[in-house]
Amino acid sequence: MAPKAFGAKDSPSAMELREELARPAQPRPPELPSSDEETTATSSPRDSRIETLSQMELTLARQVSRFEEAVRAADSDYKELLKFFGQENSRPGGSSLLESLNDFCGQVRSAWEDLERAEKRRPKSVTTPRKPQPTPRRRDPKDAEAATAAAVREAMAQEPQESRDDQQKQWQRLWSMRNDVGA
Repeated sequence: MAPKAFGAKDSPSAMELREELARPAQPRPPELPSSDEETTATSSPRDSRIETLSQMELTLARQVSRFEEAVRAADSDYKELLKFFGQENSRPGGSSLLESLNDFCGQVRSAWEDLERAEKRRPKSVTTPRKPQPTPRRRDPKDAEAATAAAVREAMAQEPQESRDDQQKQWQRLWSMRNDVGA
């Protein structure tokens, strides 16, 4: 069984966690009344503060649980990388993983160097130089139309008359569509 790609998850929860952690926390609690009369007259500001505090506690608990889940996801990614590089039972810590990643990068670099050396050693005579093909910007539209019309006439000359009539109608329809689009 092939190892999962780095960062691949069974569920999109890790991405959701990152987005949730990036969002700002709950808005600030409503401002307290400024005068003493308002605070003594009713107990509702105190109740609203307690309610706000309980909401903040719930929000904090949710964010903590999401953060813990994100840490668990990062830990599982780390373990998958260790397993991928064959380091699952060796030294603890990230140093062995970093060494394995460094070795892997070195192998990739040496492979590229080998490819570049092989490209330089390839004899030039093996590849035939190609005549540069004119780009569509360099072509004269009249030349392209004339060449296409000549190819159509040549193809039509090789077909039976009835088939040529059908093809001619189809080409005329295509040319009219092309001209309509180009206009």
